[in-house]
Amino acid sequence: MLSPKSKVYSLSLLFFIQTICGGFLLIWVFSFYSTWSLLKMLGAKLMGFQFFQVLGRKMMKVCF
Repeated sequence: MLSPKSKVYSLSLLFFIQTICGGFLLIWVFSFYSTWSLLKMLGAKLMGFQFFQVLGRKMMKVCF
């Protein structure tokens, strides 16, 4: 049986680790999402249109 002191210590350590991991995960997900949305927005405006035009022409040639 664990003594109360070590029990509290292990619980606080577990909570500390969970908090750190959760924080890192949250930051990573948020940064990934913001970067992805930014890239999507920029990509759609800059190269997306030309890319889809070229892709569309190639698909038309292949299909018809």
